[in-house]
Amino acid sequence: MDTETKSKIIETARKLFTRKGYFNTSIRDISREAGLSIGAIYHYFNGKEDIAEYLYNDTLQFLMRNLKEALVDEKYAKEEFMRIIEVFYRLTDEFPDIMEYALYVKHREIMRDNRTICSSEPFEYIMKIVSDAIVKEEIRDMDPLLATATLMGLPIRLITLKLDGVIQDSLFNYVDETFDSCWRALRR
Repeated sequence: MDTETKSKIIETARKLFTRKGYFNTSIRDISREAGLSIGAIYHYFNGKEDIAEYLYNDTLQFLMRNLKEALVDEKYAKEEFMRIIEVFYRLTDEFPDIMEYALYVKHREIMRDNRTICSSEPFEYIMKIVSDAIVKEEIRDMDPLLATATLMGLPIRLITLKLDGVIQDSLFNYVDETFDSCWRALRR
């Protein structure tokens, strides 16, 4: 299996789904943009839906792998929350196409079971960390969903500002201030 060809299909589909939308992107568009034959695409995927499913799952695995690697040694909520913000900012700086896909594509329209990134494993993983921090009384007692939204709301907004070109420099310049704002809203 030629992983380079498959990667090219995935990267092209990600870009087109994000920029043109899933429904406005055809296999022919992916073929043309990737410089591959339609047959080459069908060699790896059964159709556009198959590409979308693969891309969605690949994105979730990518996010989970990066979150787990960053949090492997952290034991306290304060450090975990800081690492979560750092991970998302680093990924945005290094992999803007993946983060743009994760945040801008209407996954509910694509996925047969109406899944979204915000109801996926990475979000659930972060919510578990937040819930554990509430139980351990490291942060104030509040609804875990609201606490998770409090932790992630500001970072996600800054990420969209970066992806939209409003923020020009590295998001790492904003880690401390972002974390401080989120922590002030959550601490006991």
